[in-house]
Amino acid sequence: MEAVVRIIKGPDSGVSMPVTPGETLIGRNPKAPIRLTHGSVSFDHAIISRSGDDFYIENLSANGTLLNDVRMAAKSKLRIKDEITLSPDVVLRFEAAPGHEPGLLANRTVLMALVALVLLAIIGFVSYDSMNTPAVDNWNNAHRELHAWVKSEVAAKRINKQVEELLEQAWRLDAAGDYRNSKLVWLNLNVLLATPRHQYQFTQASQDHRGALEVLLKPKKDSPVLTDEQRAAAFEQFVERRLRFAMRLGAGEAPTMGLQR
Repeated sequence: MEAVVRIIKGPDSGVSMPVTPGETLIGRNPKAPIRLTHGSVSFDHAIISRSGDDFYIENLSANGTLLNDVRMAAKSKLRIKDEITLSPDVVLRFEAAPGHEPGLLANRTVLMALVALVLLAIIGFVSYDSMNTPAVDNWNNAHRELHAWVKSEVAAKRINKQVEELLEQAWRLDAAGDYRNSKLVWLNLNVLLATPRHQYQFTQASQDHRGALEVLLKPKKDSPVLTDEQRAAAFEQFVERRLRFAMRLGAGEAPTMGLQR
């Protein structure tokens, strides 16, 4: 997500300035990406830092900074529409950059998923090779290995937290035999892996390591230890094949739940 800071009170009210990669200084400092001119603002008043899709703000001024009317005592996480008060005369608001609003992104994901679902139904994407069934392959082993890898990647901020959440939700639905709903969650996860942030990591890796998932589905004592790139490939293949499986078993049944956003 990209973000901006909008001045909602002060001499430049209405002006929006982008939050730059890394750290974004706020103050009267001529080098500050978010430069303010009001005399009540300190030279170096506050700083915004970014970690993945998370943003944080830290006060640098002896005059203090308020976040949603509460005086900041430590580095604090920023959320969309948070208000940053630098002085009684200068107030900022943290916003998503145009085109990056959470609701808009969620709606796009839903639309993409629904279009893909219709296309899958039209082209008969419910055919499934008998060798791909869970009775033959060790899906529990593959899920256990890949779930642990996804959790570590999320912790390292290399994968969106939503990937882990959708994986857990889809697997629970499969385990309960609720394929009419799991197919929609697997599809949503499949679409998420194809977004620009994840596309190279998963789609390209899957093309480069086409047999990665088989190592986890048919584990042997002498099976090689997969690299992170091979695990990314295996995960993309895992999601695609579970989607096919859910589509086959849930064919003809309309989902009773909405897509997770």
